[in-house]
Amino acid sequence: MPNSEDTTPAPQTSHPTRHPTGGCPEGSPDIVRRLCRNLDIAERAITELAPLGYRDESKPEFGVSPEKVIAETSVFLLACSTIRREHPEIEERVNRVARVLLPHSRTDKVLFNACLSPSLAWDYSIAHIALSRLGYADPNSDKIFRVCLESETSEGRERLPHRILEQEWLRRLWNSAGGSWRCSSSRRSSSSRRRERSIAALSKLARPIDVFASTRDDIYAFTHAIMYIADFGERTAELPRPKRDILADADATLACCLDDQDYDLCGEILLAWPYLKAKWSLTAIFALRVLARLEAMVGFLPSPLTQLDKYNSVAEEERPRYLTASIYHTAYVMGILCASLLRTKQTSFPGFPRLRNRDNIDTLIHILDGDGSKPHWRADLAELSASQRGGLVPMLITIALRRSVKSRNPEQVRRLLELGLAYGTADHQATKQAAGLLTRIARLAQRAQS
Repeated sequence: MPNSEDTTPAPQTSHPTRHPTGGCPEGSPDIVRRLCRNLDIAERAITELAPLGYRDESKPEFGVSPEKVIAETSVFLLACSTIRREHPEIEERVNRVARVLLPHSRTDKVLFNACLSPSLAWDYSIAHIALSRLGYADPNSDKIFRVCLESETSEGRERLPHRILEQEWLRRLWNSAGGSWRCSSSRRSSSSRRRERSIAALSKLARPIDVFASTRDDIYAFTHAIMYIADFGERTAELPRPKRDILADADATLACCLDDQDYDLCGEILLAWPYLKAKWSLTAIFALRVLARLEAMVGFLPSPLTQLDKYNSVAEEERPRYLTASIYHTAYVMGILCASLLRTKQTSFPGFPRLRNRDNIDTLIHILDGDGSKPHWRADLAELSASQRGGLVPMLITIALRRSVKSRNPEQVRRLLELGLAYGTADHQATKQAAGLLTRIARLAQRAQS
C-alpha cells in the first residue's frame, strides 16, 4: 500500500478518483479482489487516522475520532474472521491489519477509560475482543475488562434498542473469543435469548419503516439491528416479525438510498439478504450491480463526503488523510458485504436474471426522467433489456413515489398509484403507504370544506 507521500489524484463528486491500494493476485475471484482492496484501505485508515483521527476546522460535522476508526476497523476484521482461512490473500491482509491495530487497542488510555466508565466498557473492548477472536489474545487486558463489566454500574447507560443489541452481540463475542465473562443476566443461554427477543421487539425490526419520512438514523438502526441479531451472518436470527415483511422494508429503503446515492446505507441494507439467509430480490441484485460498477470504476465505493472542491482546498500533504477519512467507512461496508457473499460461497456478484413477459414501463421511466435527476443507477437501468427493466417496477415505483412525496405533489402520487396498481404493486410498501397518505390528505380536505 502506498504511503502518505504518494500523489493521489483529486476525487470528483460524480466520478471520484481511484484510491491507491495494494494489489491482489490476478487469478483471485472478483469478490476476493474487492475485499482485499478494502482491507488495504483499512490498513491505511489505521496508519493515518488511528493516532489522531481527522478534524476539519471549516466543517466540524465532518470529523473522525481515533476511537471511531479503531472500533469500525475491528468490526470489519470480525466480519472477515470466518472466511479468511479459505483465501490466503485475505488472511494475509487480515493479519496485517490486526498487527497494525494492536498498538491502538489495549493502551493504558483505553483500559483507563473502561475503568473510569464501566457503562462504556463493551464499547472500549471492541478492538480487544476482535483481536482475541483473531488469535491475538491478551489475558491481562481480559482481567481489566472483566472487572469493569462486573461493576454494578456496567449497565448504567440509557441506550437505543439497536445499541442494546450491539451490547448483547459483544457479550456473545467475548464468550466465543475466550473471555468467559459471566454475570447474573447471562448465566443461562435461554435467559439471554429471552432478553434479546424482548429487545428486538422494541427495535426498528418490529414495525414497518416509513418509506417517505424515515431518516438516515432510522435506516441505520434497522440495518444494525439485523447485523447484531444475526451475529453478522454467523447464526440464524430470531426476528420480531416475519422475515418477508422485514425484507420488504429492506427492499423499499434500498430503492430510496440508491436514488439518494447513499452507498453507505445501500451496502448496509444489502446485508439483510445474506444475514437473514434469504434469496436476493431483483432490487437487491440491481443495487449490487450498481455498487459493483461504481467501485470498479472508482477503486472504492464512493462516499458523499468526498468532494472535489474540498479535496483541492486542503493542504497537499493533508489530501491523503482527507481522502482516507472520507471513504474508509463506505469501503468497510463494501468489504463486509463482500465477506458476507464469500460466506455463502459466492465469488462474484449475482447477475441480473433473464425475465419474460414483463410489462412495458416506458411511461414510468419517462416520469422518472422528467424531473431532470440523473442518479448513477439510471445508467445501469439503461443496460438492461426491456423485460429485465420490467422486473424492477417495485423499485422504480418506490423511487417515483418518494420523489413526488418529497416535492409535495399529490396529483403525481395519485397518477403513480394508478400505474402501480396496473403493474401489480398494490401490496408493496411504497404503494400501500402512498395510498394511506392520499387518504389522510383527503380527510384533511374534507375538514377544510366542512
